[in-house]
Amino acid sequence: MNANALYRTHALLNVLWSSYQGMTTLLSLLGTTDGSGELNPTMAQCRRAVETLTDWRERWEAGDFWLTGLQASVADVQLAEAMLNTHRGHLVWSLREVSSKSSRENLMRDRGALAFRLAAANQEAMSRDLFVQGLVSYGARVRAPEVVQRWQPHVGANRDLVARSQKLWDWFVRHDEIPAAFVSQLLDETLLLPLAFSHRILDLDFLRLEPTEAFGFKEAGIRDEAGAAWTVRGFAPYPAGQWYLAGIGPEEAARWLEAGISDPYAAGHFHWRGMSLDAARPWIKMGFGGRSAVAWHQASIPVAEAARWRQSGVHYPQQIPRGR
Repeated sequence: MNANALYRTHALLNVLWSSYQGMTTLLSLLGTTDGSGELNPTMAQCRRAVETLTDWRERWEAGDFWLTGLQASVADVQLAEAMLNTHRGHLVWSLREVSSKSSRENLMRDRGALAFRLAAANQEAMSRDLFVQGLVSYGARVRAPEVVQRWQPHVGANRDLVARSQKLWDWFVRHDEIPAAFVSQLLDETLLLPLAFSHRILDLDFLRLEPTEAFGFKEAGIRDEAGAAWTVRGFAPYPAGQWYLAGIGPEEAARWLEAGISDPYAAGHFHWRGMSLDAARPWIKMGFGGRSAVAWHQASIPVAEAARWRQSGVHYPQQIPRGR
């Protein structure tokens, strides 16, 4: 079996598995607060998909399942494509909901919108955690230490994100009155939710179109006439689309890469909070992510001092004990 077939089969399984598990998490949480049963058909659909994907993953691990190449079953390939298309619709729905109903004012007065934002945060945390775990497993499977080294450091942070998102949900369901401080914290923690869903939609489009070699700048959401600016800086359409969705142009994207930030989502944590690359450089050098860096920066605490607090277990300035 050639390496491309191995890679593509895993890529499809990994994105489908992590995405459908995330959607199941969203629907399960919303089901506890919405007694209408309106979401039941979608939940049943997602659970059937998870069952199929579980079987496929077990067969892939055993070395007898493929979604590309001569050994691929036409029926399996068609079902995988149908799953991609169906889940794309799920993600478009999630993106629309978190984008259109999540102003601070609306979340304060609309408990349903707040529930969706919290459930969507859990959806994305679960999907991200499983996706990265899948990449680490793939790296180990194909003996690619560089893949493991790239993604293994993210595992702990993703699991912390899953736990934190669940903790926010648990607090929400226990309280009828929601203070403004809780909404502010949620909006800060989930600032990049729209970008996360947009990136997942792009991933699905890329996986569907990649075999035909038809994925160009247009498919990435970039006008054809703007593609040259990305090409001249070495960006293929898919990564260009990721940076574009983050609101970062080709010249600035190249500068983020030079600064050691290769993930547009990670760069977005600085960019979406208004911190320029030049201001972010010392924080990046010390290993701070955008959310914590901006919090320390806005508190007028120098990066060296923030790093000392972090070593003592204090990750945000508001966690500094009073009187210190």
